[in-house]
Amino acid sequence: MIKEVEKIIFENSNSKEEALNLSGFNLEEIPCSVFELVHLKELKLMHNKIKVIPDDIAKLKNLSHLYLYNNKISEVPIKAIKKLYLLQCIDLAENLVDLKIVKKIYKEIDKNRDYGKFLSKIEELNENSTHFWFHGHINKIPKKLFEYNNLEDLSINAHKLKKIPKKIGNLSNLKRLSFGYNKLNVIPKEIFQIESLEEVNFDNNEFVCFPEQLLEMPNLKSISFNSNKIVQIRKYLNIAIKNKSIRYFSFGDNPLKDFNSDLFRGGYDYIKEYVYGISVES
Repeated sequence: MIKEVEKIIFENSNSKEEALNLSGFNLEEIPCSVFELVHLKELKLMHNKIKVIPDDIAKLKNLSHLYLYNNKISEVPIKAIKKLYLLQCIDLAENLVDLKIVKKIYKEIDKNRDYGKFLSKIEELNENSTHFWFHGHINKIPKKLFEYNNLEDLSINAHKLKKIPKKIGNLSNLKRLSFGYNKLNVIPKEIFQIESLEEVNFDNNEFVCFPEQLLEMPNLKSISFNSNKIVQIRKYLNIAIKNKSIRYFSFGDNPLKDFNSDLFRGGYDYIKEYVYGISVES
């Protein structure tokens, strides 16, 4: 029986088939060799005598369906399962696992769902890709995204993102960058080194201070920080007004103490003309 199982695993290793079925072999544990099949998307281990799901299950990064119906499993390594970002289904019926644990596992799967979509979207990129847009609920960005240095347009509205990886500096061809609807309050210095940047959007974040180094970037034309927590802007607005290359500069819906934030609703040209007395044609 064991030889038959190992033969099936070996054949799958060679064929790279996305599904593996080891149901009904009276297995008492999951063979270690299974965890080397990182290409697997579906793993069936039903009708066995498995008692433990080892932490190595986390190695199967591409797994979307895991069937463990009718075994003797009493505990599940939740930390390992959380690392299976593409997992959509795990069948633990007819086991010894507490129902509360099962509910907790599915809650974690739901949390991972958007991150799984995010990873899948990255997989669609190629070396010639010039844009990447994602709107969802994620709290981190995988390093792989920053390998595509031909990207010119990057938009990630993730709702939970608190930090932008330093690797973003690899995207030396970026022209448009949007990290709206996140929980950011700081910009990594690597962004200031992307000289090709023309537009940045950090609306709906948690910035308290405006990152003034943006005003030193040579090609930046549009800067938007609406709906943050910024309290001082007049100093930077004065600098932006003198910089004729900046065509859009917006800080509406911020608790500004030195400028009326409602004026930004009229637009940047309105502010230049009616606050600074500068003709929009000049």
